[in-house]
Amino acid sequence: LAARIAVSACQRREADADAKQTGAQAASAETPLTYESKTPFAEVKLTLPETIKDQPQLASRLYREGVDELTTFNEGSLYGAMLWDKALARPVRADTLFAPGADMARLDQALCTAINAAKKARDPAAPAIRLNGGDWSCPKAAATPFALAPSATPDKAGGLMFLIGPYMVGPYAEGPYRIVLPLSAFQTLLGPEYADQFAGQPTRVGDVTPQA
Repeated sequence: LAARIAVSACQRREADADAKQTGAQAASAETPLTYESKTPFAEVKLTLPETIKDQPQLASRLYREGVDELTTFNEGSLYGAMLWDKALARPVRADTLFAPGADMARLDQALCTAINAAKKARDPAAPAIRLNGGDWSCPKAAATPFALAPSATPDKAGGLMFLIGPYMVGPYAEGPYRIVLPLSAFQTLLGPEYADQFAGQPTRVGDVTPQA
């Protein structure tokens, strides 16, 4: 399991057709690791890690999808993530990472609780949100972009990092969240195909959003 992509941008405006065409042409050539676009309305940037070079299929897919998203999205920061199965050369989605029929309610609630704790840490007056709430709701775990969180156990993942963009769980000024849940929150939900990729405890838990 490998690879994570995070992209961000400022201001919300329609992307023009020329920018989209330029991105498509770039993606059709040898896959680069970076993409930038600056217009009077927005400035966007995509960066892929150097280690992705040995996975050309993954690099091409991430670059193509990333450029398409950057040239069509509107306002705020946009997060995307992909886990990649090197052996099978395919993405690992929630429906393949977790066992068929797994009851995700426990993980959904764990994510919601962690988000509320992070919101309160930033602003003690922030109102709590809940699953299926009103103006702001906790997102479902399976529908939220996530990446692997490194474990204290070598060569294993100790949890999942959920990537939550601005305006998803509160006002835009609140900013994005990166929430790490430990293996204990979802271990019983993992499918047998990927369960052995996890062990131990993550090096950090809760809100691990980089500070500006």
